[in-house]
Amino acid sequence: MAIMTRTSRIVGLTAVALMLGACGPEGGDQQVAPEPKVEALGADQLTTRRAEERWQALIAWDQEKAYSYLSPGTRQAISLAAYAKKNTMAPVQYEGAVVKSTQCENKVCTVMLELRYIYRGSVAAMQGQEMTSTITEKWIEADGNWFYVPD
Repeated sequence: MAIMTRTSRIVGLTAVALMLGACGPEGGDQQVAPEPKVEALGADQLTTRRAEERWQALIAWDQEKAYSYLSPGTRQAISLAAYAKKNTMAPVQYEGAVVKSTQCENKVCTVMLELRYIYRGSVAAMQGQEMTSTITEKWIEADGNWFYVPD
């Protein structure tokens, strides 16, 4: 009886170990890499990447993700619902955004982007025209990361 119990325990523990091993990086849930902090990348590199990610969210109409890039103070002042409403009322449909330059000093970065969009406003002669504009955004460092501050 003791041999049977010991053998059963060994077989059971081996099975558990094999199942746990299957849940590692090659199987099961993948863990999401944490956001690189200011120390991991240079301020200009991190801000460039975050500005690109924010615009990709806006292009994809992912208002919640785009909202997460706003500075903590901006998120306190503007609700997600108000932010999303403002964006959905814009007379343009964004098609692309490219960061042209990023300049950082202390805890403030200025990002220059070229936006590509289709006009959907009220001027009939311009309806459906693809246009480009260059804009400048202000980003600040807060809580170890960079956030967009709208004008």
